[in-house]
Amino acid sequence: MHPGTRLKALQQVQQSSSKSKNSANSKAKAPAAVPTGPPKPVFECTVCGKGLARKDKLTIHMRIHTGEKPYICEVCDRAFARRDKLVIHMNKFKHVTPTNIAPLGKRQN
Repeated sequence: MHPGTRLKALQQVQQSSSKSKNSANSKAKAPAAVPTGPPKPVFECTVCGKGLARKDKLTIHMRIHTGEKPYICEVCDRAFARRDKLVIHMNKFKHVTPTNIAPLGKRQN
């Protein structure tokens, strides 16, 4: 291919590319409404007004105001408002309850 022909071919490709971009922009539809960001709060705390997206999260949040602590360590009787905090406590202090201790010399499966 002759060098001048290559240049013309390149210019034609660039022109057709820019035309297709312009026509695509003029014909572009508005994007569909896609939810972005965190979900909108549906459940509102009656005490402090904090909004939460799920009812179970509101129940857990209300324990801050009521002082309810339904999760109790069987070893040291410490109470927690959230189950995950009890699990962390059990792992941190290596609490072992009598029901899960295997007798010496025997292995539990």
